[in-house]
Amino acid sequence: MLGLPRGEVFLVPWTNKWIREFEAEKQSIQKAIGQYTLNIHHIGSTAVKGLIAKPIIDIAIEIKNFSDGEKCVTAFDTYGFGEFVVRLC
Repeated sequence: MLGLPRGEVFLVPWTNKWIREFEAEKQSIQKAIGQYTLNIHHIGSTAVKGLIAKPIIDIAIEIKNFSDGEKCVTAFDTYGFGEFVVRLC
């Protein structure tokens, strides 16, 4: 299972599935906003081999220009990425 039911938090053993899930999401992100990105990273606890974690894939996206951030959010909506969190640093 990837993700958590609303209102529940639990940890599960690390699995290679998380690497595959990240790679699939990375390809979808590249298709949606690849022209704006420098790199796409698998971050957080699921990125650490062997670590027990919440089954949520955290992804950090480096964009070329800060001003492109709004275009990326719009593209995510267009490609149906659903619920996601955007943190501009």
